[in-house]
Amino acid sequence: MKTVRSASVGLVLLTMGGILMIPHAAFADCTPMAMTLTDSAVFAVHGCDVRFPQWNAKEFNIEEEEWRTRGYHAACNTTLEYAKHWNAVYLIWRGNMFGRPTFGPQAFHDPERDYLEAARALDRGGRWHDKFEHRMKDVLPGRDAESRFTYRPFAVNLVTSACVLYSGVGSYGVHSVTNRAANFVHESWHAWQDINGINARHNTKGVDGYFYHPKAQYSGGDLWQEKNGHRNSHSVFQVQVEFLCDTADNPGPFTPFVARVSAQIYATSLATSRLLSATRTPEDGLVRLGTGPAYTCGSPDLLGEPVTPPPPPPASTCNSCTIDVECIGFCRDRRLEDGGLIRCCDDEGPR
Repeated sequence: MKTVRSASVGLVLLTMGGILMIPHAAFADCTPMAMTLTDSAVFAVHGCDVRFPQWNAKEFNIEEEEWRTRGYHAACNTTLEYAKHWNAVYLIWRGNMFGRPTFGPQAFHDPERDYLEAARALDRGGRWHDKFEHRMKDVLPGRDAESRFTYRPFAVNLVTSACVLYSGVGSYGVHSVTNRAANFVHESWHAWQDINGINARHNTKGVDGYFYHPKAQYSGGDLWQEKNGHRNSHSVFQVQVEFLCDTADNPGPFTPFVARVSAQIYATSLATSRLLSATRTPEDGLVRLGTGPAYTCGSPDLLGEPVTPPPPPPASTCNSCTIDVECIGFCRDRRLEDGGLIRCCDDEGPR
């Protein structure tokens, strides 16, 4: 049966006694508010290059009539929701450095070829999911008040986010850019489960299994594929936690420290409250949940950031293009090894 699926995390505050969870009822409807320190730190990296929100509107099916009053025509207005939406997408894209050892092994998955590919709302050609549309509502009903994936048999599927993801007080609340980005990844994995015929509900207590795999097991771009002999190689909260851990433990060269701390806080909270170690028996294929937490991120280190980004791919390999919209970045001339020229997608994307 096709159902509505959703994600929920309460506001996490660091106190002298540890972590404090604040229920969603503490939040009001959307109110234009300045960005948090975490949002502002990420926003300062790109400085509102208007080409990125334009790309974001296309790739995440942002409809003008749905986002008109939420900053659709003012993409650099940091008090409104649309600027905060695409700021979170930017963090998904640039949040970690796959394949670069920092505090240990490589990241779990590649930021662009895995997390961003999953989060993008277009039909992914059978690899990731069917098309869905990103919408907003002031409030979502029930305890799962942050975001929700909805299957619609006779219309485009939806990912709906609520105001609690965009407006609030404090740098590490549910409204932080890190948690917002993680929610987008979470909901996209419900969509992945949907096209793979997997029951995409969390269990009755809102908990998922964690199917352990070493960080080095996946190459960049193959998160969507079958691993370990079964299709359900990742649960929804597992993908969300792995994204957060990658942001904390294997940050991109310009990922702000405050965003990495926020990612570590949320990953720890989710791994403790929403994930249990899981096994799948080959005899009946059933999942058995054990005890948690299943995985714990490291603590971000101020000295762990790389000095320079990794080198670009070889000039002789590229995806050809004729206009910019065919690429995540831009079409540029490249010289091939034989001396010829070809129009290629710039892998670096908007800067």
